Amino acid sequence: MKFEKRFLQGLVFDDFDTSETEIILIETVGKRRWVNEKRTVFKHEGFFYETFWDQAATEQQEQEPFELEAEMIECHRVEPVEVTVIKFKRCTTQG
Repeated sequence: MKFEKRFLQGLVFDDFDTSETEIILIETVGKRRWVNEKRTVFKHEGFFYETFWDQAATEQQEQEPFELEAEMIECHRVEPVEVTVIKFKRCTTQG
């Protein structure tokens, strides 16, 4: 589904109509020299969508989210999935 650039920028800047849309997560998925690559998942009218955008990595840069994108941006529909993760912790006993 395509969304207007201004709408997606409003999500990122927390300046949007919350009655139909809820931000689920914003996470960093990559880092390059000048930008941090971000992924945003949001719920809009009962469905979940994801979009990717770049955030300037330093305060000296003047790149806005979605600045280099078209006026209408394709966001892919996604769904929540439960995932089991195994982590390791130090043993409290020696053996």
